[in-house]
Amino acid sequence: MLKEALKWYDRGLSYIRTRLKHINDNVPDEVEDSFLICAALFMSIYETLHTTVVGGYGQHVIGAVALLQAKGPELFAKPEYHDLFLAVRGHAIHVSLMTGRPTCLANEEWLLKPFSQEKRTKFEIINDTLLLIPRYLSELQYELSYAVDMFEHDSAKQRFTQKIHLMKRDLDELQSHILQFLQPIPPRDTNSTNENGPHYHGSYDFTSPIHAKIAAMHACARIIILGILSSKTLSSPLWPCFFPIENWHDGPLITEIEESSKRIISASQHLSRFMIGCAYSRMILPLQLVGQMSPSQAQRTEARNILKSWYNDTPVKGLTSLALQAIDATSKIYA
Repeated sequence: MLKEALKWYDRGLSYIRTRLKHINDNVPDEVEDSFLICAALFMSIYETLHTTVVGGYGQHVIGAVALLQAKGPELFAKPEYHDLFLAVRGHAIHVSLMTGRPTCLANEEWLLKPFSQEKRTKFEIINDTLLLIPRYLSELQYELSYAVDMFEHDSAKQRFTQKIHLMKRDLDELQSHILQFLQPIPPRDTNSTNENGPHYHGSYDFTSPIHAKIAAMHACARIIILGILSSKTLSSPLWPCFFPIENWHDGPLITEIEESSKRIISASQHLSRFMIGCAYSRMILPLQLVGQMSPSQAQRTEARNILKSWYNDTPVKGLTSLALQAIDATSKIYA
């Protein structure tokens, strides 16, 4: 069965590569192009399940983004194409944050025009933030590389920090909305001694799986931004976009990161009750972030345990294995 799947995977890959070589040709066929985007997206999802080549997931996602870019943002405001755009956007966030390379989806026209026919949801505001982080970091590195003196160097950092503070403000304004999704677990449940349950018990349940995912992505964005704002040097981190906490004596900062980590773990434990493949794939990055950046050893261990259980018990072996490798590499560095 795997051999047959790989045969068709290879055939589809050859077709997409051929089409990408002629991406600038004027072929006004929306149906064929939407099919190609779906095919590239499907192949990226295949890589989340079973890695065929190192970096294959990211390559297919970037291919899907290139196909979107060739059609332009206006097309994806149409209802029949908007969901496809949102699906690619979700995967592009993961790839962009893990590689540190922004995509065209972080450009102003792609943040606005696909949403011209409908109101942007709170979840998409969070996704905007996650897309913009790699873009702003990339712009900062570019400006620093061309700074001729310390004044230009410091000015570039100041402009960057102002942008990050504005994004944090936007996330702060969503807090009251996110709190509506959280259902505190009574202490008697938190202290459960079920041997088959998690060693670290989340403090929240959620009103629905989608609300759990939204709360987790909001917490993920907060941790990344807090790491950036806590960095004194803004030098290149070991993992793109993930800046390790430099001041472990900053009580309020540690408390806020642990609270965000708690929400991610709680959301992951909630989603573990359901077999929703797309939710698993979106949650891998937040869990990796907790496993690498949480000040709490218990939280880091539980994030790794959840990823390990997903690797063993769910189909998403491709991305979970990469996340586990990143967590283990971080543990060795900071041991």
